[in-house]
Amino acid sequence: MLRIKGVDTMNDQLVQVYKKYVDHQTGRERLVPRFLAAFLLEEKVTNYLVGVDSHSQLITRSGNIVGFLAVTQRYSEKETDIIWNTVAKSPDPEIVTAALTMLEKIFELLPCQDLLYLCTKVNEMPLSAFNVDMQTFTFSLFNAVRRKPQILHRTLPIEPYRICVRLLQEILAGPTMNSDGRSLLELIHKELSQITQLGTSDSDRYKIYEDCAEQIHERTPYAAGSAQAVLHCLEAWDSPTDQEFLFEKLDMMRLLTEEYCLFVDHHRDEERSLSLPGTLRSRLDGLLRLLFEKQKSVPPEIESALWQCLVGRYSLNSDAREMAWSLLATYMEEHALRQGGVHELIDRCLNVHLRDTDPMLFTLGIRALLEAGIRYNIQVRPAVAKSEIPLLRQQWHIIMTAPDDIAKVLITGLIDCYTGTDCPWNTDASVAEAAHVALVKQCLDPSNLTGSDLEPIRKLQILHELSTRVKPMHNVDQVLGRSDSPSFELANGVPVQFPLQVHDGGQQSRYIIVQVGDLVTAGELNKHIAKLTDFVDYQVYAHGQLLDMQQLSNKTIRASGIGNKGALLIRKLHNQSTTQTGASAGVGRPAVEREILEHADMLYEFLDADDTLSDVTFRLLHNMPTLAPAQRLVDRESMSTTDFLPKGKFYKTLYMLDVLQRSLDEQLQRAVADEAFILQGVQLLVQALMDGKLTKEIRNSASEQRNVLSQEEVASFYWKILLAVLPSSFERPQCSEPLLSIAPEIVTIRSTSGSFEEDIEVAFKTWSSGLLEHQFDVVSRFSYDLGAFADHFQFGADSMIVGLAKLLRTCLRCMKSEYKRLPRTGNLMAEIFSKILLPPPIPSEEQTGMFLILEHRTRSEVYDLVMDLCGDPQSYRLLVQLATHAFQSANFDKEEDDSQNTEISLRGLRDHVGLFNLGATCYQNSLLQQLFMNTRFRKFILEADVSSGNARQAQLVETQVLFANMQNTYCKAYDTWSFATRDGTQVHVQEDADEYFEALIGRWESQLGTTEAGQAMRSIFTGKLRHQTRPDCGHISDVLETFMTLPIAVKGKTTLEEGFQALVKGEVMEGGNEYKCEKCDGPNGQYQKRAFKRTCLEEVPDHLVLNLKRFDFDMTQNIRFKINDTFEFPRKIDMSAYRIEQYLEPKVPIPKDWFELVGVLVHLGSAENGHYYSFIRQRPYLEGEEDKWINFNDDRAETFDPKRLAKECFGGSFSKGTAYMLFYQRSSTINNSDGVLFDPVFGTPPKVALPAPLESQIMQSNEQLLRKDFLRQPNHAQFVRKLLAKYTYISKGICSEDLQIEKQVMYLALQQLDVAISFLEDEFEGTMKALKNLMVAQPKCLRLYVEWIGENQWTVCNLLLRCASWKVRDGFAAFTSWSVERLKDNGEPNFYGNNVSEVSEDATLGGQQPASAFLIVLNNLHACWMRLCDNGMGWDSYFGLLCSLAGPKFQPEATGLFLGWDFLADCLELLTIDSGADSRRNHKLVWRAMRSKTMMKFQHNKLIEFVYILLQHVDLGSPPVDSHAEREQDPATEKLPLLVYERERLSLWDEDPVGFRCLWKIIHYYRDDVQERNWKKWLPGKILDLIVEADPGFATSVFHMLDTALFNPPPRNLSPYLKATIHFCQSSPSIDEVKRLLARVAKAAVQVDGTDQDGVVFLQFYQNLKEVENSRCDDESKACWLVFQSIEHWAVPLLEYKKSESVRNEALALVKDLFSSSRYASDPQTLQIRAWAARNLASAIIKGFRNVTRSNSEALIYAMLECQSLLESIVEATGPEAEGLKASQDQAIIARCRQSFEDSTTKDDFFAETSDEYETDEPWEDDLDAADE
Repeated sequence: MLRIKGVDTMNDQLVQVYKKYVDHQTGRERLVPRFLAAFLLEEKVTNYLVGVDSHSQLITRSGNIVGFLAVTQRYSEKETDIIWNTVAKSPDPEIVTAALTMLEKIFELLPCQDLLYLCTKVNEMPLSAFNVDMQTFTFSLFNAVRRKPQILHRTLPIEPYRICVRLLQEILAGPTMNSDGRSLLELIHKELSQITQLGTSDSDRYKIYEDCAEQIHERTPYAAGSAQAVLHCLEAWDSPTDQEFLFEKLDMMRLLTEEYCLFVDHHRDEERSLSLPGTLRSRLDGLLRLLFEKQKSVPPEIESALWQCLVGRYSLNSDAREMAWSLLATYMEEHALRQGGVHELIDRCLNVHLRDTDPMLFTLGIRALLEAGIRYNIQVRPAVAKSEIPLLRQQWHIIMTAPDDIAKVLITGLIDCYTGTDCPWNTDASVAEAAHVALVKQCLDPSNLTGSDLEPIRKLQILHELSTRVKPMHNVDQVLGRSDSPSFELANGVPVQFPLQVHDGGQQSRYIIVQVGDLVTAGELNKHIAKLTDFVDYQVYAHGQLLDMQQLSNKTIRASGIGNKGALLIRKLHNQSTTQTGASAGVGRPAVEREILEHADMLYEFLDADDTLSDVTFRLLHNMPTLAPAQRLVDRESMSTTDFLPKGKFYKTLYMLDVLQRSLDEQLQRAVADEAFILQGVQLLVQALMDGKLTKEIRNSASEQRNVLSQEEVASFYWKILLAVLPSSFERPQCSEPLLSIAPEIVTIRSTSGSFEEDIEVAFKTWSSGLLEHQFDVVSRFSYDLGAFADHFQFGADSMIVGLAKLLRTCLRCMKSEYKRLPRTGNLMAEIFSKILLPPPIPSEEQTGMFLILEHRTRSEVYDLVMDLCGDPQSYRLLVQLATHAFQSANFDKEEDDSQNTEISLRGLRDHVGLFNLGATCYQNSLLQQLFMNTRFRKFILEADVSSGNARQAQLVETQVLFANMQNTYCKAYDTWSFATRDGTQVHVQEDADEYFEALIGRWESQLGTTEAGQAMRSIFTGKLRHQTRPDCGHISDVLETFMTLPIAVKGKTTLEEGFQALVKGEVMEGGNEYKCEKCDGPNGQYQKRAFKRTCLEEVPDHLVLNLKRFDFDMTQNIRFKINDTFEFPRKIDMSAYRIEQYLEPKVPIPKDWFELVGVLVHLGSAENGHYYSFIRQRPYLEGEEDKWINFNDDRAETFDPKRLAKECFGGSFSKGTAYMLFYQRSSTINNSDGVLFDPVFGTPPKVALPAPLESQIMQSNEQLLRKDFLRQPNHAQFVRKLLAKYTYISKGICSEDLQIEKQVMYLALQQLDVAISFLEDEFEGTMKALKNLMVAQPKCLRLYVEWIGENQWTVCNLLLRCASWKVRDGFAAFTSWSVERLKDNGEPNFYGNNVSEVSEDATLGGQQPASAFLIVLNNLHACWMRLCDNGMGWDSYFGLLCSLAGPKFQPEATGLFLGWDFLADCLELLTIDSGADSRRNHKLVWRAMRSKTMMKFQHNKLIEFVYILLQHVDLGSPPVDSHAEREQDPATEKLPLLVYERERLSLWDEDPVGFRCLWKIIHYYRDDVQERNWKKWLPGKILDLIVEADPGFATSVFHMLDTALFNPPPRNLSPYLKATIHFCQSSPSIDEVKRLLARVAKAAVQVDGTDQDGVVFLQFYQNLKEVENSRCDDESKACWLVFQSIEHWAVPLLEYKKSESVRNEALALVKDLFSSSRYASDPQTLQIRAWAARNLASAIIKGFRNVTRSNSEALIYAMLECQSLLESIVEATGPEAEGLKASQDQAIIARCRQSFEDSTTKDDFFAETSDEYETDEPWEDDLDAADE
């Protein structure tokens, strides 16, 4: 207590002394304070009070005493040492706490240097000493330092930083961390964030960086803390100098990344409780900040490893991944908010790393990342984001593969992207709807449902989420219910039936048949239509004309003729809605649901899948319209109980119950129940009763009561009903379907009972008559102008035809199986074929505008029926004749009707007709299309009087034909050849469109016959200009000028308005441009000093054509040029502003005269050449329809969005083309529909009436086109194939005597392949198999096939060359080869022609028909030669057939024939076609095709093989002969000599590019098989061997060619030339030339790692080279010499090849094989070569080690050891032979190898530069440099 009291007294006294004796004004001290301070120090009072042995109470009260020393400036580091000694060494925690507290109280009294010294003391304390008190003291000390005046607004000394860094290092160095450690870590992070704001000196910062970098680099335990310290410092210190020092000098980014990866690897197996919130997050946060905010980069391999440590397979755990996903998303979001632009790392994360991440590693945080990535893409790529959803592919991949919980979250996010209102792609409703539909298509595309089992489930989950989110774009419900014959309860009068369809402006309903009484008034009918549809405002159309129902309201149906007008269309006006409810899949449904229901069949099948998939499917379909397959089962088709309640299919059962409930609800809402639905219930009951298992169960449960009918009894009962009811149902086809659906089953069961034969025959005749008498309903027969478009509608099958066809087939099957006989059905078969399938052509005078078109399923059923009816030879012959006649009646023109491209022949329903470009007639096409789309002008032309038949009207007649076909033809494009040639057009010369317009109008005007007609035509486009001049004299000059096209200046103008202003603004004529007035006095008038001249519009035609003056002439350069400047024009313009009235009476208001843009004729290109095309607005149009624009580009006519006009034709640098002519039309006349016919049902383009003869002609042409289309359909092709296959059954293996029926059916099948193979590739194999079976069974038919080849050159060309399918081409070639071979062996050898070699040259080349099969085929193939230009991909098939015919099976005669027909010469010309005019002239079409950029790549492999086969049979070394007659076979070699011309083509030399043209082309064109690596089988090499071995002159030419090809720099693809060099080494007679080429290759190999060359090709070269043996050269050519040649040059680059470890390993294996294999140790010469090679290679490796890294040095080291081993064995060997192998430098090389190996195992930089004493001389005279001489 006394000590405490004494300390307290001393404290008080010292305070008083300080107050009394210190001058606060000046701060000067007096003597007393100084004395007292000295006394305290001398007496060591501080040692006593605050020493280790002191008491905590004393220390606590000693603050003023120590503080007195500080204020008197007597406090020093010694006192700090005393106090800190207590802190550091005292075992009593209270004493330590007291000392720290005392020091903390005097912080403000101590100078800055003393505080910093305290920092050094703190830094010496161990980590364990940093308890709460020490932490508080430390951070208070830091605050005190920051508050010192010396520090404020200045940099902070390094001491505080050192403490924080050290603490970080030690805390994070431990294996675990307790709560105190985590608390301290958080405080350090906080403190570092504060003190780094002050900064420090450059030297201090750099010292911190260097220390941390060293720790990280050395992988010390303090690396983690050092990394954290650097990251914290970088948050505040971000100057360019700091970044340069850190990231360039210290490579800190790499160090930090590697440290993080090591940290994760070290802690991966620890407990989940590892300090994730602190340690991991802080370092993650800092590292990602550098990568994203500072945009620092790391090497790709480190970046990939970092990604794996963040979120991939090397991440700590799922919590760490979740944290990483969250941080990544945060930084992406921040970058997007900062609008930082494109970030490469973010792009790689989203597009590369995310794709490569294992889906099972995703956590819920991935959604935040994807959302941030989407916002980032929206910000940096706004244009792309408006058209597509960013990261859609990534989201899709993750959803398909991730775990269920992740996928569920991401599906929600994905649909947010599609439906979110804040997304840019959802701002446009049409764009959003299109995106939704595209998503549905992607989900339900069958080709995309072939992945994992999860994929279809996930896709259906996506659709379920989408369908529940998307609001209906409109809410129009089903308007017609389910009944096909709705009852109006209007039965007054005779019943009248007519089709009816409802159109709501977006979709149309199906056709239904309406029945009313003919005495019902139109008003009553109108009211019931309104009640039925619930439309408030609508219009009724019949035959394209609007019916005025109000005017007809009091007239009856009979009087008004409504019942005779055909189908009625009920068209709802816009802004109306319906109030009915229903589940229609068409009208009123959202686009998403409509698209989903397009895949009804597939979704219905999913209900049969496992529970998981069927559950998801059911959830998707539950609240959607009924699927068509399910509804058909309930409503129409025969459905068994198992179909309705399938066993084990729980969700399908639920769905079918749901469908039934919906159907019943609809029936309850109707006034009259649907009879068809009731019959459907009966059908279900009948099927249940006839189910054997079901009835057995019922029977067993009946306890022997005889009240259950058997199947036979039920069938007998319903058979009677069937006979009675079915004939009467023919009159009501719509109600017969349920009965027809169960009829086949009844017939099948009934046929098993007795006394049935007569009944079924009678029924068969009755039902057959019903089929033939059936009146086809509206879905089976259409007017001619809709027939071609049947495929564009979802018309159902004709239920009556389908049902009767199936029933009749069942009858035939039962009669055949039960009664073993069939009725005579030939006539019935013929009638069905001719009436239903392919009726005979209708004469033009009998054309009615109707043509039978059946839906494909219906046709297939009838085809099957016809085949079943054909059961005997007579009916078979008749059917073959009918099919042949049908084919012939289609008039397939082999050359004009391009059968390989007919898929583009038919146009769509709403499409326009294009015009073929004849060469350079695009200007003509685009102008004619503009004029045709002007319905007023079209009507005028078509109504023009051309009845005089005058030849002067020929052009006008052709125009009528052209316009009529453009309106009514079914073709996609029309051929204008007749019009153009009649017009005198030079089709390959392009003209100016404006000039041609003026000339064309003039020609038409001259042919109209009368002046009035010509003026009427010109009035459509003619306007007037008034040129007015006002001189000062007052004599005004007015001149009127007519114009067809108004020229508008473009140069110097930017808009059309400016162009018009320039036209009308006028000019003052004065000075040198004075006006001369003719009316003034004087003999020649007088010049006026001033006059004003202006041009204005006097009259503006309804159809205004403007010519934009885009072309000008440069007088200085004497050239014509085009003005491509931007020139804008409006969609609507007021022409009143440019009328003369505007200037005559400017104060009088003029009415607006609005014109609308209706056409733009665009020019693309320059003034000298280019291309014309048009954009045209369709007009007139129905009320409420939107503008429809068409892009006419020659033969293509496609819809066009007018919003893109600016981009397409305004001109300028960002526009595709430039508008050249503008077509405007007066607004008041645009919708003038006088004489224009509309089809509001299908929305076809507006039409005008055609002259009757033209209409009839086009009808006939369209019918012919449809016939061709029918013959190309799959069902007809299958019919022909079945007909061919049935012949064997019909003929019973016996040929007819005249082979006529065989010939007909074979020819029919082969012609069918020709016309339809482009569409029916799958049918080819079946047809050829049937043909083959027929020929095997009937060898005589082989002759028919060969004769067909001889008669059908064009067809053979189609199938062999022009067909797009390689399967068809190759299959046809193989079949032809097989046929000729079989004909030779097993057919008719005489017809094959065993003496074909004796046929004279005149007979084969003189145009006569050869007599033998081989010559027939050869003649046809030779005739096809000129069609090689049609399809370059078909060459392999064509020449493959030639190879087969030239093969061993057809030798020796074949070679002579091929050579006699100049096949070899022609092939050599093809190979050298680009080398001379002769080849180009002989093959000009091929040359043109090969130069075309759009031509398919030509295949040369089989051509080269064919050349090789022929060259094998000619003597290349013998003198050539002049003609075929001089060719004689050498008896010794059995070879023929070449012709002079053939040798010239073969040896053709061309300096550009490589000399030996023919062989170079063979090497260049040949495409290697990737599976074939045997160089000995390489065909170009084999040809090279033949050439080199035949003639030394050829060998020299080949050498020069290869020497040029391998010259530096080498070609990009060296592989073929290296293979050719291998063959040359094997066959060349000159070892010098071989040496030179090998030196060339070695020099190219030296550069392999620095160029685009692939080391693999060089490795393969030397691997193959060791197998080469050249018997024509001396011993130096042995394989050992060839491969050891320049080994020190080629081996080192391959051994250190950086791009591939496998190349290095294989190169090492090669070196080992060379030096260790016993193969090369057989003789002293070989051993000598190996020794020299080992010395050179070892020296080269040692010299090159200086520039080699550790990663690619292993192969070099082992290769060096191989050399060392060989040299050691030589040095150790004894004997005379061994002495000859030794060299003086061997010991030095061995020693250096050993030293190098030792260095490689101890150092990173393990080889020093080799001294010159180890270099050796080259063993050969030919150096690499000598190769360049």
